[in-house]
Amino acid sequence: MTRTEEARGRLVDVLTPLMPAGRVQRYCPDQVVAPGIWIDQESRDRVRESNVVTTVVTFPIVIVADGAGVAQQRTLTAVADAVWDAANTVGRCLRSTPGWRDPGAPQSPASYSGPASLRAVTIEVELVITARTLCEEQPETVPAWPLPLSP
Repeated sequence: MTRTEEARGRLVDVLTPLMPAGRVQRYCPDQVVAPGIWIDQESRDRVRESNVVTTVVTFPIVIVADGAGVAQQRTLTAVADAVWDAANTVGRCLRSTPGWRDPGAPQSPASYSGPASLRAVTIEVELVITARTLCEEQPETVPAWPLPLSP
């Protein structure tokens, strides 16, 4: 299993308790079933902070809900809050973007813009998959100062 798949698995593990059985998908589903959550195609980036270089993977988590307009919005708000909190336990949520999805239609890519009838929210979550320090190695022992004088 790759580091990216392990990161995706950590997200699935924290998201699964938020929905009824079978409603959290590891990948983009062939057809949308609402309410539901899936993890869309990830992107990667390298980030340097101080003397550490990390590789981060950003996963779009897509949430859809059914119901009349106001009920749909309330459900999405509640589920998005829960997803945000859960995803922040394994990564860092970056942004939440509202949108629309068509039930029953193929949903990939994430920028799908066909006929829409379900409100959706996409939350981007960043997970670190590697980190490397650029610091020089430190000696294991450093002599105490001042050094004792030899007789």
